[in-house]
Amino acid sequence: MVNFIKLIFLISLLITISSCFAIDNPDTPDYVNDFLSDAQKYEDKIAQCSCNSAELRTLYAEFNSFLEQRLSHSVRLINHFTKAEAKERFKESHTAWQAFSQKETAFVTANWTKKSFGTSYLLSRLSYMATIKKQRVVSIYHYAKNYPPL
Repeated sequence: MVNFIKLIFLISLLITISSCFAIDNPDTPDYVNDFLSDAQKYEDKIAQCSCNSAELRTLYAEFNSFLEQRLSHSVRLINHFTKAEAKERFKESHTAWQAFSQKETAFVTANWTKKSFGTSYLLSRLSYMATIKKQRVVSIYHYAKNYPPL
């Protein structure tokens, strides 16, 4: 009898867990992978570059411009999907993230210097600052996957 109860408990647990894997809306565009695929083009360009500091800054400026565009798009998506209270909570969350992003950027800028890390400081600094924004875009696009397609 104890084994039977354990079996029923295990089956119910597996059913509960498996339902959690189907949270995303399958009809929604694949915002995350589309974004990551587009971002990879910029990252590949940067990785393949044997360039000087000015060229590296230019490549990262292009990447950051792309990230800003996608950040704006992801924010507009969530604002489109959410209603009053959730929209306000998202606005508060995003404002807090922007403050975090500024503080994180200040830390990266202060810590990764030529004096501290030699000639690799610029690559590290630019990469870390782009990663902050990239991770935020991925998070927001994950949120958007739960809503119906536009």
